[in-house]
Amino acid sequence: MFTTSKRRAATCDLQIADLPPELREGCRSSVRMMLSNRFNQTLYDYGFESIHTHMYPGDVLVFNLSATLPVEVEYGGISVRYCDFHDEWCRISATMSPPEKILQAYGLRLLEDGVTLGYETKKALLRYLFTMGHMIHDTQQAYPPEYYRSIFSVIPGSAEFPSAARPFSLELVRRLMRRGVVFGYVVLHTATQLDGERPLPEYFRVPYRTISLIERARKMGRRVFAVGTTCVRALESVDLGSHTPRGVEGYTQLIIDENHRLKNVDGLITGFHDSESSHYDLLKSFQPPKLLEKLYREACRLGYRKGAFGDLCLLL
Repeated sequence: MFTTSKRRAATCDLQIADLPPELREGCRSSVRMMLSNRFNQTLYDYGFESIHTHMYPGDVLVFNLSATLPVEVEYGGISVRYCDFHDEWCRISATMSPPEKILQAYGLRLLEDGVTLGYETKKALLRYLFTMGHMIHDTQQAYPPEYYRSIFSVIPGSAEFPSAARPFSLELVRRLMRRGVVFGYVVLHTATQLDGERPLPEYFRVPYRTISLIERARKMGRRVFAVGTTCVRALESVDLGSHTPRGVEGYTQLIIDENHRLKNVDGLITGFHDSESSHYDLLKSFQPPKLLEKLYREACRLGYRKGAFGDLCLLL
């Protein structure tokens, strides 16, 4: 979804979680959670399985339904990574151009810019990727595709794993529902940027029901939590009161940083991001920069892990 650059030093060198928590502890919800409260400038260390105790009846949790695609494919010994997906074309990243004859055998064609592939239909491309592609991973070994999905990953389309929802188990969902927490859903298909790029336009859809849940929560004084930075970008791209009965759909170009004033989201559940990334910039719309730095230093001191299988933070 977002890009990285070299414009600032890292806040903390968090280690990558190399093993899925269900293989280490027996359950994917067995990760840690650092709560950061901007109102009293205080940090709290919890187990993620206590997440329901931090929610109130009527609070809204919004999840991204997008599922990650196996976007790495080899053509004639050349590794190609698909970076985003449109109806008839997509961008790729490769050390050198893949052989055109091999691409043509799969119904693909390299366009003039050398970094874009054309194809007949997006549906055919996705079917091909599920047959030939491999998952991108940040660990020493790759795991089967199901490890790169959450229980909410039902609509294929993302080039990167929206991993914040991964620790939610069915048991945690039941606890949240019994507490009176309401669930909303969006779709935002993540794109992969090359170094130095600003966030690319990404396809998103916010259904009418989710918008209605947010409007009702606002009237009742309840809170809206985004599960992952992708949900923040989707929800903040919506102007409440100006939507149609079908909701809002399109490509968002919204860039969120410390200058962005949040209008639809109160809190965020997210993983730990590199301080050079625009994921980290987005966090500054929820927390003052100095508190974020304190959060990351404390997480580092306590041995928190980052990555798809890593720990989370709850920003209030």
